[in-house]
Amino acid sequence: MRPASLALQMTGRSCLPTSAPASGGGSVAPVWVVDGDASRRTRLVASIDEHPALECTQVFGLGEDAVAALKRNEAPRVVLMSLELPGRTGIEAIRQIKGRSPASQIVVLTASEEEDQIRELLCAGACGCLLRSASSEQVVDAIEIARSDGAPVSPSVAQTVIRLLRRHVRPRGDHGLTAREREILHLLIEDHTQKEIAERLFISPHTVDTHLRNIYRKLGVHSRVGAIVRALRERLL
Repeated sequence: MRPASLALQMTGRSCLPTSAPASGGGSVAPVWVVDGDASRRTRLVASIDEHPALECTQVFGLGEDAVAALKRNEAPRVVLMSLELPGRTGIEAIRQIKGRSPASQIVVLTASEEEDQIRELLCAGACGCLLRSASSEQVVDAIEIARSDGAPVSPSVAQTVIRLLRRHVRPRGDHGLTAREREILHLLIEDHTQKEIAERLFISPHTVDTHLRNIYRKLGVHSRVGAIVRALRERLL
């Protein structure tokens, strides 16, 4: 178990390192970049491709192009997406990508730390969020964390998430979760990966994935971060 009680791992010099193995063992993880700025796209792709365990396989300037590409291409492990996009909003693109490919992890780059926006992008299905001012090294670190089912956030964004949790704590809820689903949700909050959960509970990763889908459906969320936020906010455990 890693020392991230909220499963939020901050990128940069103050980051909390993740010890989880990358999904798929030592294989190279496919990454898609979605950003409306051509020069920034070029820099991001170059930084990603310098990492031996990552490969940028698709690049898009519009969110709707990335959504459409999921119909004809293998889904990426990680999507790095700018929230401020021309055309379809980044929030809508996140929802549609997660709807078509629930296993894809989405890391968002944003120019704003506005609370409503952070809450909306996390509830839409993003696994993490960095400010656009993040360095190339921090962005690549965030992709690596997301690849291992972590939740990378910039330190200032982490503070925003904590404020949201404190402000929106609700009475204990139920949502019809089974005992096994509560057990898995508890392990998510302790920041275990799907593989670690499977090993701990002596079940297959496929079974864990099925339980996670049921948990997300019952809680009305699209990602592990959304599930963790709701579980803590509503004191489900």
